[in-house]
Amino acid sequence: MIAEELLKIKSFGSDRKSAVTEGDISQKEAELGFCLPAALRELSGHPIYNAAPPEPPRERELLSIALVLQFLCDFAGIEASEEECYMELEKQAKRAERQQQAEWQQQADMEKQAAASFWKKAFRKKRTRRKLGPAVPFQPAERKQDQYPYALHDFNSPLWESYRGAYGNIEDYLVILMGEREKAPETFKLCRLENVPKTNYELAFDNLCENLWHQMSFYPAAWLALPYLARLMEGWEREKDLEWVFRGIMAAGSFLATDVYGDRPDEEDIYESYRNAGLRICAVTIDFLAGNLDCVREKAVQRRREFAMAVTAILGEQKLAYMLSLSGFNSYYIVCPECENCDEDMEVGYFEPSERMKRAKAPSGKWDGRSLEDVRLWLPNLFKLLEDEEGEELLAYYFGTYVCPECGKKTPVLTGMEGYYLGE
Repeated sequence: MIAEELLKIKSFGSDRKSAVTEGDISQKEAELGFCLPAALRELSGHPIYNAAPPEPPRERELLSIALVLQFLCDFAGIEASEEECYMELEKQAKRAERQQQAEWQQQADMEKQAAASFWKKAFRKKRTRRKLGPAVPFQPAERKQDQYPYALHDFNSPLWESYRGAYGNIEDYLVILMGEREKAPETFKLCRLENVPKTNYELAFDNLCENLWHQMSFYPAAWLALPYLARLMEGWEREKDLEWVFRGIMAAGSFLATDVYGDRPDEEDIYESYRNAGLRICAVTIDFLAGNLDCVREKAVQRRREFAMAVTAILGEQKLAYMLSLSGFNSYYIVCPECENCDEDMEVGYFEPSERMKRAKAPSGKWDGRSLEDVRLWLPNLFKLLEDEEGEELLAYYFGTYVCPECGKKTPVLTGMEGYYLGE
């Protein structure tokens, strides 16, 4: 009760607008039957105790925490200087920081243990399943001269303003990329957080990529850019520049993976050129897979996994590549087609997938190294070629079956993921 009465005094005063007066305090003491602490009388004009409420009502500005501490010390009859208040405040802040860091570390340790436990179980299961033979190498593409013709639209065409990327017109970047690398003019960097030193040519390439798949969205500029990328990749292939062919595959696959909603330009010739350029890039990619995977196996596992997703899009499985990319290849977000339950719990390291999912069985047939009709045959084979055993295990769950915890309905994992990522 005393606390409530003091709050009323501090908040309003005699007329609920003005500051607290000596008369207010005396009247309250008479009502309560005892004297209030002397500190209340000594703090006349104190910004914490004596401030009238603002009009209109709003949160009051706190100029200094030291005033609050000093007021509380005075109110309790404790002698403490402003410096001592600050020191105490600093000690409390350090204690809170140490406690927060300890909680973060504990959470990180728990996540690490959960991930280790998951993969320990996964690989134990793997050792007990039927042993499969070695990976089947890709066969070179059957390429014919002048097959799948495409056109490069003139840089003076007004179409560049009509079909733009995430940050606007992409024409300038392609002009740089079609020129000599050593003579590439200076350009700004869209990826400002990246600290890796880059040449002007590399910056132009990165900026083009940022424009074409920013936030995994499709941009109309891709219709004009893909033929240019096909021309560049064919040139890098002739020069046997494997690193730039690799970059081209990563780029082409990334923005082809965003083309999943059936968008088409008004001009039919532009779409036909775009489609044929994609087929030419597909042939370059298959030949790269057939003879140059050693340079990919040298890269970090996450980079190899991203490469596999890019290849998936280029070889015609764009929706699958789109969902794998958005899932980060470490989560299984699903909407049940039966009851529409949205399940966002299944993330590797936080959840045991086998509780709600059953992995796909190993393919019974052997891939011929050429056919792309059954992605369940050639994509696991690609992961095997890339020596990504963990990726193989994760992929087996993507191709597996999900059991809804709400209605018990069984559905293919990819069907549920399509409802989550591509549903209306």
